[in-house]
Amino acid sequence: MRRYVLIVCTDTRAEPRLLGEAVDEVLARAKRDEVTVVRVILPAILPPTLPISAGPLRLAERIERLRAAAGERGTSHTPRPRVEVVPCRSVRALLRAHPRVDALVLVGGAGWGLRRAAQGVAADVAVMPSRRVGRPKPGGAPLHEALPG
Repeated sequence: MRRYVLIVCTDTRAEPRLLGEAVDEVLARAKRDEVTVVRVILPAILPPTLPISAGPLRLAERIERLRAAAGERGTSHTPRPRVEVVPCRSVRALLRAHPRVDALVLVGGAGWGLRRAAQGVAADVAVMPSRRVGRPKPGGAPLHEALPG
């Protein structure tokens, strides 16, 4: 029996380690008596003003780091996870165009609209949120520490 699992990185700024952990987790949960086919999609989201074949260098560098992290995982698994970069206008549009799979893992931020689009791809949907470090707030101390009292 075959089981198709799709892993989609929803944020190119997500840590590559997180994407690698998602691949490891999917492969660790694979049952011994079935073949698990894993496909990792890295969407290259481009604005409508750019042709779909064009992309900024910064985006290409981030995607290449993610591709390397996902590609080095699962090398002992048969079949090996397939990692591909797909140029698109949005992750939701990418999911709407994708055929159904058995399970879907979203790595990165997944808002309501994206989770709704994911339900059309697979009944079993998991989200691994990224923990991006935000910018420090200007002004130094938090407001409650700055108030006299």
